[in-house]
Amino acid sequence: MSTADLPQYPERRMVRGNGIHGDGGPYERLRIVEDSLSITGTIDGQVLASRVRNAGDSNVAIDVTLDYWSDPHTGEQSNVANVALEYHTQPWATIEYDAASNGYESSETVQSSQSAVLAQLNAIRDYRNPINITLIINKDDELVRIPVIVRVAILDTPVRISGNRGAEQRGVGATTSTGEIGWRYFADPQIVAYGGKYYIFPTTDGYADWGGWQIHCFASDDLVTWEDRGVVVDLKDQHLDGSGRTDILPDRTSCAWAPGFAIRDGKFYLYFSGHGRADRTNQTNVAISDRIDGGYELQPLAGFNHDGVVAGDIDPAVFEDPRTGKWWITWGQSPGMYAELADDMMSIVPGTIVETDATRGIREGSYLHARCYKGVWTYYYTYSIDDTSSEWYRIAYATAPSMEGDGSQWTYRGEMLVQDASKGIRGTGHHSILQVPGTDDWYIAYHCFLDDAMRPRGVDARVGKQLMNGNKREVRIAKFTYTHPDDAAIAAGEVPLINAVPVTLAGVRAQRYEA
Repeated sequence: MSTADLPQYPERRMVRGNGIHGDGGPYERLRIVEDSLSITGTIDGQVLASRVRNAGDSNVAIDVTLDYWSDPHTGEQSNVANVALEYHTQPWATIEYDAASNGYESSETVQSSQSAVLAQLNAIRDYRNPINITLIINKDDELVRIPVIVRVAILDTPVRISGNRGAEQRGVGATTSTGEIGWRYFADPQIVAYGGKYYIFPTTDGYADWGGWQIHCFASDDLVTWEDRGVVVDLKDQHLDGSGRTDILPDRTSCAWAPGFAIRDGKFYLYFSGHGRADRTNQTNVAISDRIDGGYELQPLAGFNHDGVVAGDIDPAVFEDPRTGKWWITWGQSPGMYAELADDMMSIVPGTIVETDATRGIREGSYLHARCYKGVWTYYYTYSIDDTSSEWYRIAYATAPSMEGDGSQWTYRGEMLVQDASKGIRGTGHHSILQVPGTDDWYIAYHCFLDDAMRPRGVDARVGKQLMNGNKREVRIAKFTYTHPDDAAIAAGEVPLINAVPVTLAGVRAQRYEA
C-alpha cells in the first residue's frame, strides 16, 4: 500500500472529550482513531457505548460496552462469545487484520481489499479475547499505522423484565408507558438473603416525577441470574386479594418508593414510602405476608404517627441489632435519624429517636448494618448524598460502637461509592447491604443511571413528559470489603472502615449459600 491508495486524512478534526492540544503523542492517535473508525452493533440498542482510549505502548483501545440484555423481548442475555459487531471506516482510512495473530484459523493478512477486511471483522463472533487490528491513514503524504485493540465488555444490570412478561404486569414493561421495549428501570433496591436464595425488592422506575406505584420481587440462587416473581405491592388498586378495597390507605394510591424489609417470627414485613394524590405528604407504609415473594397485605396504619413522625418523611430501612436483638428503623432526609421499633414492627418505642450530625451531607436513603471484627462490634450508617437525578448522587457512611446513645457516638468516615464518568455510570446511590449468611462476604445493591448517549431519556407517555436522569435508574450489585486493623489498633479504638466500592462494568461472581 502507498499514499496514493488513500485520500489525505483531514487535519484537526475536533473530537469530543479528548482535550487535544497539538499534534503528536497519544492524544493525536486517539483523535485519529475516533475520527476514522467506528464500531456499532447489529442488534438495536445492544451496544451502549464505543469509547476510544489510550492503551499504552502506542496502542489505542476501542472499548465496546454491551447491554446486559441482547433481546428485551425474550430476556436473552448478551454473550461476549457470541456478539455481532459492524466495523465502519472513513474514506481516508483502511484496516489491516491478521486472523492468525488473533487466534483464528486463517493465516492470511487481508489488506488488498478493504471490503474483505471489514467482512472478515464483521464475521467475528467471539470477543472473549481482544481483537488486534492496525488502522492506517495517509497523513501529510506518509502512511501512519496505529495499533488498535478492540475489547468488548457487558454492563451488568440484571434486574429487568422482558417485554412480553412486562406487558402482563399491569402496564410495567409495556411500550405504552415510556417507549421502551421491556422494562429495565428499577431503583432503591432492598436486597435480602432468606432460605438459600437472594431477593431484591426495588422501586419501579421509568416514570416521570417518580410516579411508580408497584413493587416487584426478584429472586436469585446465586446473585447473578434474577427472576421476576411479579408485583407484590400495587398501590394503583390497593388490594392484592381481590376484595376491591380502596380504603386501606386512603388517598395513598399514587406512589410506592424505597422498599425496606424485615423478617421476624415467620412474618415478612415490606416497608415503603410514597405520597398521597391530594397533598403529596410523604408517608411510610407497611405490607405483611406469611411468605417472602407474595401475598403481602397492606396495613391500615397510615405511617408511624408516634413521637417520631416517620409519616412525614421517606426511605424506611429496618435493622435488627445482632448483638442486642433490638429492631430499629431509620428514615428521612436530614439529619440522620433512627428509632427502636416496637414488637408490632409498625410503631416506634416512645423516647428512642436518635439524631446524629455525623451523616455529613445526607439527603436520603439511610441504611444500617453491623459487623463483628476481632470480637468488637461496629455499626455502620450508610446514606445517599445529593439529588437522585444528579450524576454526583453517591454514598457515604458513619460508624459507631453502639446503636444506643444521643447521636454523638457516630463518626463520619467518608464516601464509599461514587460515579465513574469514564464508564458512563452515574448517580450511584440509594442502596442496601447484604452479608451472605455464614460468611464474611458483603455486597451492596444500589442504583445508577447511564449517560444519555448510552441510555437515552424516553418520554412517559402517560403524562407526556421526558424522563429525568433520576427516572431511568437501574439496579447494580457490587462486592465490597473492609480494612483490617490489627489487635493494637483495635485496642486503641480503630475500627474497620469500608474500602471504596469499585464501579465496574462487570457484575459479581456467582455465590450460593445453604439455608
